[in-house]
Amino acid sequence: MAPPKISKDRFDAAIRAMADIGILKETAAPVLNNLLNLFDYNWVHIEADNYLALADAIFCDSDPKV
Repeated sequence: MAPPKISKDRFDAAIRAMADIGILKETAAPVLNNLLNLFDYNWVHIEADNYLALADAIFCDSDPKV
């Protein structure tokens, strides 16, 4: 079975939220993709608390992109 479609609007909103705090799209996008896979494409945890899970995952990444 193919994975569910990723909502472009939600994806773009998450990337914009990270850009607002100075995180590049090139850094945020792969982490967001990993989180979506981890959460089985459920946005509830990712969007909670103004994308806190995404920001935490980015800052905890052992190999961040500059």
